[in-house]
Amino acid sequence: MTTFTTSFGRTINAVPGYREAHSTWTSEQLFTSPPFGIDGFVRDVYQYSIMRDFLLSYGISSWGRALDIGGAEGTLARLLRGEGMARWAGTVEIQDFSRRLSTAAFLRYWAKFQLAASAARYNPALKRFLLGEGAWKGRRLSPTFPEFGYYPPPNSVFWHLWLRHLPKADAYWVQDVYELRETFDFITMLIALPHFDPQHLFLKVSELLVEGGVFFFLSDNWWFSVNSTRLVGLFPYALQRLTKQDLERYVVETHPNESQDWMRRYNYYHGGKLQPTLSDYISLAASAGLELIGARMLFPPHETHIRAAVPPRRLNRNKETQLADVLSDVHQFRPDVQVTDLMASHVMAVFRKPMANS
Repeated sequence: MTTFTTSFGRTINAVPGYREAHSTWTSEQLFTSPPFGIDGFVRDVYQYSIMRDFLLSYGISSWGRALDIGGAEGTLARLLRGEGMARWAGTVEIQDFSRRLSTAAFLRYWAKFQLAASAARYNPALKRFLLGEGAWKGRRLSPTFPEFGYYPPPNSVFWHLWLRHLPKADAYWVQDVYELRETFDFITMLIALPHFDPQHLFLKVSELLVEGGVFFFLSDNWWFSVNSTRLVGLFPYALQRLTKQDLERYVVETHPNESQDWMRRYNYYHGGKLQPTLSDYISLAASAGLELIGARMLFPPHETHIRAAVPPRRLNRNKETQLADVLSDVHQFRPDVQVTDLMASHVMAVFRKPMANS
């Protein structure tokens, strides 16, 4: 195939070598959780620091009872307790990953991270290593900065974490979050939002929060050139610039042996029913009674990304892959999407449940 014509009359040219430039992923790799080690620990600390730095910019710093939804091994709950940011912290997960991170293992990883973080203040090579940008003695960590685009400043929590208490979570529920009947001052969700129907989830979060309680999420962005489905077509943004019906036809015509896998991955993201922008998330949260405090998009570096071999800013330098053309196609069925939606790898927002008398 050299061209594909959409139902709205647009003929899109294939870009030679674009698909081949990306790593091939199977559904099994995508939906299987990798073993947890120091890479996973540093990644969790990095995401925790993104959250804490963002919340601190709004003067939000501590809570009574905290809940992390979809928290896998429970690292975030342990960090909240260990740092003293919450007097009580728990995790709710649909599967039990808690055995992969004991308190003893947490402390071992913590000691290694603290030693490296302290030394990295004076060693640029070690700093790049901790952020996943470079190697240290031949070893590489999972890329964090190249994926998220957030470079922790010198005053970031990332470089100055300090354990004040034993990092032991108070609860680890292996169940559906919709079954919980507790109440919390703070609820967070890091990278788990695509698994949920956001409208129902935000209603449940509002139910679980006390008045004045805070909710934070950090999520992969559907509209990024290669989102967490890791589906790559013969031209950039194949997943985003086609309607579902056009996508189904495109896959049958161009990748017939992969059609079932493509649609399975497509449906992974909010069940295939919603392709939200950050504004959509904010509107859905508002309809659930949550007031926006602040929101932000994260933009990856110009030259590299863990999923996108050619990130959006590099695509935009080539006349064959202009983001204006992508946006023109998207506007045929989603006129609200903006160019910044196409460029952000992740989005985050913080909300508050208002007081009854406010």
